[in-house]
Formats: sequence, C-alpha cells, structure tokens
Amino acid sequence: MIINVFRVHGPHERGVVERSARAGWGRVVKCYKTHARGVSGLIAIEFEISENGKVLHVRRTRSTLKNRELAECLTQALLGLSMPTASRRSTATGEIRVAPGDPS
Repeated sequence: MIINVFRVHGPHERGVVERSARAGWGRVVKCYKTHARGVSGLIAIEFEISENGKVLHVRRTRSTLKNRELAECLTQALLGLSMPTASRRSTATGEIRVAPGDPS
C-alpha cells in the first residue's frame, strides 16, 4: 500500500503533505483488512487542507477498484488527518495504491 501526492495547489509543500498523508498508512491498512484483502488497484483523490493543518474534504476522482466499500473507506481514510499548517488552504491531488502481498 502506498499513498502518493502528485501536486499541491496552495502554500503547503508537496513533500511534507505526502509524508503527512503516508502517516495515515494505518488507516489505509484497516480499510484493506476490513473490506477486501487480496485485491489490487488504486483510487485517485483530491483533498483540501486547511491552513490549520487538517484534511477537510476528500473526493475520489477515479478508481480501478471494483469493491465500492473499499474505495469509499480509502477515500475517507485521509479525512481529518493532520497536515502541516500554512498561510491559507491548499488542494492536493494524489493516489492510494493497494495490492496483495503488501505488509499488513
């Protein structure tokens, strides 16, 4: 399982946002274990980060997962996650990839 952040529009730094998102790895693992062990795929996401460093909104923009419950859980896994603070809000785009054999 891996969380990648490709772009950030706003003052938050992409690399720091990606490290913070990856800190939510345990949430992703919980979704995978709960909803669909053994599947592979990805969801593309867009999320809003407040100036106070919280993920406010998460939206799935694309998914290759056939399991809707897993896709929804992965989308919501980043909601409320702590991020760095900044002078104003930012919007980030990225993906969450899952595959069998990933450590759990």
